[in-house]
Amino acid sequence: MEASTNQPRAPQEQHQPPPAPPAPLELDREPGPAQVAAALSQTAHDYGQKISEVASQAKDYVSDKVSVVGDKFKELQNADLGELAENAKEYARQKPGQALLISAAAGLLLGLIIRGRR
Repeated sequence: MEASTNQPRAPQEQHQPPPAPPAPLELDREPGPAQVAAALSQTAHDYGQKISEVASQAKDYVSDKVSVVGDKFKELQNADLGELAENAKEYARQKPGQALLISAAAGLLLGLIIRGRR
């Protein structure tokens, strides 16, 4: 008799290699002096770059603001005192609350300056 081909086959075992052992944690080993020095050097370099970028941005911001203040100062030097007084009166009429707060702050600063000189 012939062997039947419809009989279920036994599952074939697949051989897989054992899993690789986990890599040692960085904390398991203490870094050597050269590694510490390299890490510190890189960190210092990174912070130096960040400080340089921020300083450049601050320089640009300050130069823009100095330019604006210089322009306003020139306008005030060339302006007529009567015109300035009229502008101040008009501002006080339009915004009385802000005008009062500004004058109070100016008075407080003047008082502190005069008091500090004694």
